[in-house]
Amino acid sequence: MSCLKCTDATQVLAFRPMPLLNLADLDQRLHALKALPIHRGRVLRAWLNGKALDAGPRHQPQENFLPLSVRNGLPALSEALDAVAQIHSQHPGADDSVRLLVKLADGQMIESVLLPRDGLCVSTQVGCAVGCRFCMTGKSGLIRQVSSLEIVAQVVLARRQRPVKKVVFMGMGEPAHNLDNVLEAIDLLGTEGGIGHKNLVFSTVGDRRVFELLPQQRVRPALAMSLHTTKADLREHLLPRAPKIAPQELMELGEEYARKTGYPIQYQWTLLKGINDGQDELDEILRLFKGKYALLNVIPFNSLEGSGLEAGNGVSYERPDAERIREIVKYLHSRYVLTKVRNSAGQDVDGGCGQLRARAEGAAQRVDMRRLRDTRTAPAAPVFKDVVRFHSPNLEPKMNIECRHCAGSWDVSGIVSDTSIAIFKECHPEVSAKSVRQLKEILGLPMMETKKLAAHVTTTKDMCFHCCAPLLLDAHFVKQCQRCGAINLDIYNA
Repeated sequence: MSCLKCTDATQVLAFRPMPLLNLADLDQRLHALKALPIHRGRVLRAWLNGKALDAGPRHQPQENFLPLSVRNGLPALSEALDAVAQIHSQHPGADDSVRLLVKLADGQMIESVLLPRDGLCVSTQVGCAVGCRFCMTGKSGLIRQVSSLEIVAQVVLARRQRPVKKVVFMGMGEPAHNLDNVLEAIDLLGTEGGIGHKNLVFSTVGDRRVFELLPQQRVRPALAMSLHTTKADLREHLLPRAPKIAPQELMELGEEYARKTGYPIQYQWTLLKGINDGQDELDEILRLFKGKYALLNVIPFNSLEGSGLEAGNGVSYERPDAERIREIVKYLHSRYVLTKVRNSAGQDVDGGCGQLRARAEGAAQRVDMRRLRDTRTAPAAPVFKDVVRFHSPNLEPKMNIECRHCAGSWDVSGIVSDTSIAIFKECHPEVSAKSVRQLKEILGLPMMETKKLAAHVTTTKDMCFHCCAPLLLDAHFVKQCQRCGAINLDIYNA
């Protein structure tokens, strides 16, 4: 066996290939195979269309468009890509939709939905930190982010079933909490994936970073925003950990993006009987939507999804009667608000978003994200029962950050670079600039070249919290990953 130090990089990869974790890893693997940009494009387009990696022009042998080094590496690359995500089970619905339970490489489950008329709904997180009271996914909390490669892999799996011409990011998770990976996936799908920009729909509960970053992208998707009510206090109750933006301000931010892109904003409104279906809500909708380039998607509450979801005081959420739904749509239409009724796909298979995964995983694999609370300022009725602590002898308790935006976890996107510090402070307004600097000094992070601080909840201590690469923690539970450069802290439940 030859020394790895003296072996060609291609031979090293062939001997001990690293698992593919994100799109950057895929690019690196193709670069190691000496693929030029034109070869990379051919391989990516073949994979994104659900074909064999060596598929090319019709009636043309692969040696005509791929070099030998790439051809020799494609079998191992194809095997690695197939391992990223696999269909665990399929659940066809009577409405021509198919709910897919997708198993990721680490065993976690997410859901994708093949929609009628060549659409696909994909997940961006395993679980969700927003905790919408009427959503099954929010009950599990946030477990981890879905990588850009795993997001795109959902499209690949779907295209192996049937054509996909539209992708909506409305599955499990809040895309704005996984912004880097979602934007990377959107860019690839809107270029090599051959999907029209307006057919890529970014759904969010509302985050100021979205309105700042989306207009700057090469691929600018259409935008769908979860509104659900015109009352700020009720919206804060229904979406307890969403950014505190009033409905009127949210619509003004959306209108600015709509005028920049030329795509109308889709506002989502989950109809809950006796909660947000009253005449006062309808009249306020008329006021807010006047002159806006927007449409309203009315989504009757999925009663199948509502198992265990309560509005409070022992009252469960219910969908309004069919007659009341028709009255709402007729009333809004007659007053020039474009309104469409959207029913959750596959309701007949008992597959509301998050239910398939909940049944497959069971309560044993549920990981709750819980917030840190300062006992001096803790409310009388705490939101979370337990605590997540970031354990290191060098970190004092005062450096533990309570995050209302990401439900207790460190905001990874907020401490990636100096330009992100403002975002970090916006996400954590209780943290001063001085304490951020102290945190970086304690962890030995350079001030001008800040590396990622990854602190995702995990039960595996020998894996990097950020990229899942093998990692040996030192005696102080602090270690820098040699692969991605992330500083790792041991996390335990108190």
